[in-house]
Amino acid sequence: MKDITTEIKSYLEKRGDQLVNHLKQELIKKKKVATGKTLKSVTKEIVEKGDGRISLKILADEDIAFILGGRKKGLQLPPPQHLEKWAKVRGLKIRDAKSLGFSIARGIKKKGIRGVNLRSWSKRKDQEIYEDVQDLLQRLITDELTEAAVEGLNKNNYKIIGT
Repeated sequence: MKDITTEIKSYLEKRGDQLVNHLKQELIKKKKVATGKTLKSVTKEIVEKGDGRISLKILADEDIAFILGGRKKGLQLPPPQHLEKWAKVRGLKIRDAKSLGFSIARGIKKKGIRGVNLRSWSKRKDQEIYEDVQDLLQRLITDELTEAAVEGLNKNNYKIIGT
């Protein structure tokens, strides 16, 4: 008899690896990698709750929120020191790193920045995982019921015709 929890965790591990790889590929494809710190931070975690629920989380450092979600105009200045580092990695000519970081921060505050929209992709993947887990549970439970029925028939010396 297969352990349902083990099977679900195994599925989520495999699926989590696929999602992490896809997210990393999208960031690279959309040229959203500067230092590589955020890209390297993208990982998965399988979380088992005390009530038997199991969930898959895709994790990354806090900068992923701005890469994916963008930043609305009019908000407070983003930290200029982060932008200074970004500008250096991007190879921008820098005479005065602090003033460049501050100038970029002011531009972001004034105009905002557009994010990488992966929401529809994320919703599709959530739905796929949900459906896959339902199918997996149905197969596992059907297998268990079949085994129990066969075992019960064998205990009572019934013969199953056609098997």
